[in-house]
Amino acid sequence: MFILLIPLIFGVLGAAIASGKNRNALGWGLLCFLLPLLGLLILVFQRSLPSRTQELASVVAAVASAQGTHQAVPSVTYAATSADAEKWAALAKYDDDVQAAVAQLQPYGNAALDKLRSTYLALNDKAKLPAIVADLQAEFANRR
Repeated sequence: MFILLIPLIFGVLGAAIASGKNRNALGWGLLCFLLPLLGLLILVFQRSLPSRTQELASVVAAVASAQGTHQAVPSVTYAATSADAEKWAALAKYDDDVQAAVAQLQPYGNAALDKLRSTYLALNDKAKLPAIVADLQAEFANRR
């Protein structure tokens, strides 16, 4: 029993450190459980990765500056999955219609941008983008 206690402690410690560095907590926890000292030493010297929130906020800022707006861009919370976050980041960067929708909803703040992201990704229909924007503008105009 005692022989499993030390790898378990290293596994939990590795998962906690990995989570704090925005890395895969489950994978690093398992590695630290199987190779306690080696896994933990490697993890300790790994640099922290940027969070999805920082990545998406930089994409929105790039879109805003590309459109000539110089106003402050609010930070954007990350999507539910990394695949959604990557898809939304690519759409916001390269799709003109999505860029226009982001610019129209930007004055309404993070909540409106998050709802645009989740609704558009759920529907996955570009033809509905103007209706989504209009609905969100009406919804968030009433909140002011």
